Amino acid sequence: KRLSAGGMGVVFKARSKKIEGLTVALKVLRTDKVDEENIARFKQEAWAISALNHPNIVKVRDLTKHGGMHYIAMDFVNGEDLLAVGFQHTLTFWQVMEVIDKLADVLRLVHGKNIWHRDIKPQNVLMDRTGEIKLIDFGIATVEREHDDAAETAEGLIMGTPAFLSPEQAARGKMGAVDGRADLYSLGPVMYYLLTGRRPFTGKSAIEILKKNMTEPPPHPKDIEEMAPDGLCEICLKLMEKHPEDRYQGAVALQDALSKWRKTEEGRKQKELHGKILELREKKRRMAERQRAEG
Repeated sequence: KRLSAGGMGVVFKARSKKIEGLTVALKVLRTDKVDEENIARFKQEAWAISALNHPNIVKVRDLTKHGGMHYIAMDFVNGEDLLAVGFQHTLTFWQVMEVIDKLADVLRLVHGKNIWHRDIKPQNVLMDRTGEIKLIDFGIATVEREHDDAAETAEGLIMGTPAFLSPEQAARGKMGAVDGRADLYSLGPVMYYLLTGRRPFTGKSAIEILKKNMTEPPPHPKDIEEMAPDGLCEICLKLMEKHPEDRYQGAVALQDALSKWRKTEEGRKQKELHGKILELREKKRRMAERQRAEG
């Protein structure tokens, strides 16, 4: 079953013949993209994922070629991406914090191996039915190399969705100019979207969005969602600072900030509110089930 399509490949839901009962997401390189450079990038994605072991990174099951088609088989996540989740605006603020904390922990591991994801956005984070998340699509990830200051292609400059791209990626587009703080920046717009249900920057074209991203501060999250907790808004805006040196300097620093917020009065209140909201939703679900059963 076809699930989605992107610039590099098409993703299908498939069953494994090797492992009984295993359902996978099969990412197939588009036939019009089969050349030496794209095959190398496609394999790089599989290598980048398979080299990492984290509960919030999708697991690679297979990488091979069949009938002239190159594909990656990954664990299938039964759920939705954060673009759909954020649009529905159903996450509690406590859950938003948990999502960002888990993504920060992924980056702690990834950056520790000098790998930058470079395309963190809601579409690349899947949430299953239990609320667990998986980061996917390392297709444009880079591994830091010593003495490598070669400029990327014009295509590479715009890699990543403009609304979630760091200013340094948009402005310079050089491999040497981007480090893990670019991924931390991208967590900011993701967090903003989950807090408010809106992207921080919009425009009529990718270039217009990129310019706003590089030069304009985003509207304060509370201007859009007045109930958004002050502490989480502060963390979100710090992630989105234009200059890398003004952001959290590493994923651990972000995790520390989230940990401190959880211990504040605001954090404790949000945890309590989160529990009450989930309890109410469960009562509504059971009531709806009873009504359906009664006809």
